Amino acid sequence: MTTSVTTKRPLRLEMAGHKYSYSFIRKGLFGGYNLVEASNYKRKIRIADFEKAIVDFFYFHPEYNTNKTISELRFSEPQIRDHLNTDRLYRFLDDYSNNALNARIEHMLKICFHG
Repeated sequence: MTTSVTTKRPLRLEMAGHKYSYSFIRKGLFGGYNLVEASNYKRKIRIADFEKAIVDFFYFHPEYNTNKTISELRFSEPQIRDHLNTDRLYRFLDDYSNNALNARIEHMLKICFHG
């Protein structure tokens, strides 16, 4: 499944045997992406920054809210440690003003950085 965010109506569809999911996000939270050339589409597509993708994942999946459930996601901890810019992560997180989301992100960071 390919997941995306949109400022328009949410949508789920299947094309050519592949599933797509578009979740609604308010305009103030739509950002944090780069335009990337997609040669098979002959146009540029928006790809979320690493940090924005993590914040959005936890925003749309509140069920991952404990060390146990987050550990079961089996994130690549070395990948996160090597590539995550925590300053950028916290800047995105501030836009949401959501204490529960902050707690989920803190659980993830503890797991990835402190085992």
